[in-house]
Amino acid sequence: MLRSKTIGQTWQTFLHALNRGRRRLSRRVARRVARRVARRVTRWVGPLLILCAAIGGRLYQGVPVPDPPGNSIAENPVVKSFVRLVDILETEYFETPDWEGMTGKSINRMLHTLDPHSNFYNPTDFTNMQNEQNSRYYGIGAIISQRHNGIYVVGVTPGKPAHRAGIKYGDAIVEVDRESTIDWSESTWRSRMRTDPGSSVEITIERAGVSRRQTFRIDRDEVPYPSVRHYFLIRPGIGYINLTGGFNQETSTELRQAMAALKAQGMERLLIDLRRNPGGLLKQAIQVSEIFLPPGNEIVSIRGREGRVPQRSYVSENQLPETMPLALLIDEGTASASEIFAGALQDYRRAKIIGEQSFGKGLVQTVYRLRGGTGLVLTTARYFTPRGRSIQRSYSDVSIYDYERSRRLMRPVAAPSTGGIRPDLRVRSDEVLVDLRDACFQFARQASAGLIPNLVEWEVREADFYYQLRGQEYQITTVVRRLFRDFVQIHPEWQLGQPLIEEQRDYVERQIRAEMIGTAYGTEIAEQFLLQSDRQVLRAIEWLTRQVQK
Repeated sequence: MLRSKTIGQTWQTFLHALNRGRRRLSRRVARRVARRVARRVTRWVGPLLILCAAIGGRLYQGVPVPDPPGNSIAENPVVKSFVRLVDILETEYFETPDWEGMTGKSINRMLHTLDPHSNFYNPTDFTNMQNEQNSRYYGIGAIISQRHNGIYVVGVTPGKPAHRAGIKYGDAIVEVDRESTIDWSESTWRSRMRTDPGSSVEITIERAGVSRRQTFRIDRDEVPYPSVRHYFLIRPGIGYINLTGGFNQETSTELRQAMAALKAQGMERLLIDLRRNPGGLLKQAIQVSEIFLPPGNEIVSIRGREGRVPQRSYVSENQLPETMPLALLIDEGTASASEIFAGALQDYRRAKIIGEQSFGKGLVQTVYRLRGGTGLVLTTARYFTPRGRSIQRSYSDVSIYDYERSRRLMRPVAAPSTGGIRPDLRVRSDEVLVDLRDACFQFARQASAGLIPNLVEWEVREADFYYQLRGQEYQITTVVRRLFRDFVQIHPEWQLGQPLIEEQRDYVERQIRAEMIGTAYGTEIAEQFLLQSDRQVLRAIEWLTRQVQK
């Protein structure tokens, strides 16, 4: 279970002891303890004790901490056991321990006895988190995805390092700095790519139609990480804004700019896509909500620990809110700040919420800088919608494994009975048939390289990222259907029988077109194409079409 009363009480005693020890422990005893720890602990074990002391003291400066029962820090059994454990590991373990990794995991296991969202970050991860909050990161500008048993490029950012180096849609990443990528996850890729600006990385690829592997040395650079990924008129008078990139420093500005551009094109109704939006900054959730709520309307209230974090409510101060009909799309990946936005507008019936129940993350995190470039994200409060609804789903009756798995997938492993935002119109999302999707990807990869017989006209030499979608691109003919069936037949390892392909014919044809469009024109244009047949989007368009602007 996520919480253990015994462990929690033990750590609480430990933290109190450390805090009181910092203030009251005699210098002689303190020096003895410090020398003993210093002899046995490398620089990466120290942060565990420092963090514990910080939580017990520095992070709550000015707030008295009651003295718990017990002896001095030097005699505290938890401290003594910890020091003894470090001593044994350093002297008896069969190889030198990875102190950096062990310390980070130890701190996070401690924090996760409190809740699943408090986390300790090493310097690299802490820097990456802050960069993403500033709507940027440092990397090579390549979007990758796991397909079958490999990692493939499914998009590049125009003008950024990967694009300038010649990396293309469909390239298989087989090595990074001469290390095989077999069994790599997408998160492993991100952590390896997002590091110091100006540093370089060596990437080895396999490209369809090229017999030998190719290796590229790429210098990392700043890559935009916008909240608004793209926007356009999805129907005459109906604007679509893809707000899936989290709530970062520039979210409200990006949203206003997108709305202004769409109004100039004749937008009278608006659809905002919050699906897979993991949230982010509370301040931006408030500012985005203000765009649509009149002055005096409460947006969210914050309730923290009594005596520590005062309760606070945030209200709109916008004298000229937008009044056009509005629909919001949500799903199991909609979380945190995006749930604040959706919850506030739902409580006032300012927007129609369409899709599936959101993730249910209603805990407020405060970011603290620690020594050595590390950082702490600590839960300090809960937030509630204007009507007093707590968005946080329960984490007391689920294992930490399942909750962490939910966070990686950005959907609950089981539908939550409480918490989250329930849509006004529940519309099931389109099913992703992974094996068929991957087969379509491989078919398009071969076709775009000119390797599919009788389909050489589909060869793509260079992507046009500024193409305007017309709706007739890469039509599926009888010849294409036959070629795809033949292509699948020579890959029995995919276990895709002809009956399944025929049963899912619409899905297959739509996916092949999307993959080819992504190859020829980029990921954003491919997403724009797929939205035209997305059942949740179509339901939102149907609702918006019936609305009259106030």
